[in-house]
Parts: sequence; C-alpha cells; structure tokens
Amino acid sequence: SVHSNKGKIRIIAGEYRGALTSLHNRFPRLSQRAHGLADLRGVARRYERAFLPDGSLADEASVALGRIRREIEKQQRSIQDSLDRFMRAHRADGTLQEDFVTIREDRYVVPIVAGRQSRVDGVIHGSSGTGRTLFLEPLETIGLNNQLVRLREDELREVERILAEITDTLREHADEIFSTAETLAQFDLIFAKAEFARDYNAVIPRFSTGPRRLFLKEARHPLLESILRKQRKPIVPISFELNE
Repeated sequence: SVHSNKGKIRIIAGEYRGALTSLHNRFPRLSQRAHGLADLRGVARRYERAFLPDGSLADEASVALGRIRREIEKQQRSIQDSLDRFMRAHRADGTLQEDFVTIREDRYVVPIVAGRQSRVDGVIHGSSGTGRTLFLEPLETIGLNNQLVRLREDELREVERILAEITDTLREHADEIFSTAETLAQFDLIFAKAEFARDYNAVIPRFSTGPRRLFLKEARHPLLESILRKQRKPIVPISFELNE
C-alpha cells in the first residue's frame, strides 16, 4: 500500500542515509551507497495521517471525506431507527420472519414471512434460498436508503480524488522512489549477510596469488550447524588442505 511504502521509505531510508553518511571515514562504500537514498520526508509527512494500517483512507485524509463519513454514520443511525420502529410495529402480527436488520443490494432491509408482503408497504429485495423469507425495504426507509446511497457515492468520489492527488504527487518523485527502493534492497542484502556472518562466526576468505590451494581451518557447514543448534547438539568442525 502507499502507506506502508511511504512509511518505510521515510523511516528506514532516512535512518540509513543519516547514519551511513556520517560514518564515511569508517565505511566509505556503504556511505557512497547511502547517497542513492532520497529524502522523501516532506512527501511522507504530507500524507502521514491519510492512511490507516490496512491501507484504507482515514477520515482525516480530507475535510470533505471526514464530513461525508460523519453524515453516513448519521444516516445509518436514522435508517436503523426507522427499521426498529417498523419491527416494533409488526413484532406481534406474524409479519417478521426474524427480528434483525440485514443488507440486500446495498440497502437496509428486514426479513418478513413470504406471503405477508401484502400487509406492509415497501419494496422486496429478493428472498432466501428456501423462499420462506422475503427481504423488505419498508416504505418509510426508502428515502433514507436513497440518501445513504448518494452519500456513499460522494464518499467514493472523494476517495478517488484523494488517491489521484497522492498518485500525482508520488509520480513526480517516481525516479527517486524507485532508486531508494532499489538501494534499500541492496542494504537489506548487505546487512543480512553481515548478520549471518556474525551469528555463525564467519570469516572473509583470502585468495592466494600463487599456486592454487584450498585450506579450510575448523570449517562448519552452515546448514548443518543451524540444524544442530536447534537440536542442542555439539558442532564438530573439520580442517583440511588441498593442493593443486
């Protein structure tokens, strides 16, 4: 999602760039790679509160979106109150199949007994698999449902507008983002190798310039060592030498 990518670039890239460029004397090659990390903190801060952890837009993404969503919640409560009144009015006359509210075709409805629809005014939105239940949108709820549909359309348009705006902004920084992502991947690989080497007491091999020979001193197979560690068994290294 945009949120997770944005957050990762802002936090990790910023930390890597700051830390590694300040250590140029000790790690010149890493420091040089860090220059490939773009400073996107300004872009990230601009949209930091626009997204929820699941990637959906937060109410704070825009003033209009927050207002529309509050109106949707208010409208849903009005519909619930309307349907509650309907169910109270017909709770004892055998019209209701179940005493709950459900949704059919994006509209709030109540389940009624098939054959009883002539007793009440409203629109039928399908039936159950058995045909014993019809889903009725009471007459007094139709206008409320219509308004809710319009509000949801307004919400969708505002969400699309916000996402288009953010996309346009990110597109302006596309080259920097791709470059930063690639550099972060390189650092992930470098630090993963370093962590592995530290955990397994690895050494940097030295390559001879004279006659070819292979000399392993107390060598251990990393996969075997990993298995034996988990089994809490001793690791027995091996040393040997091969000439040409």
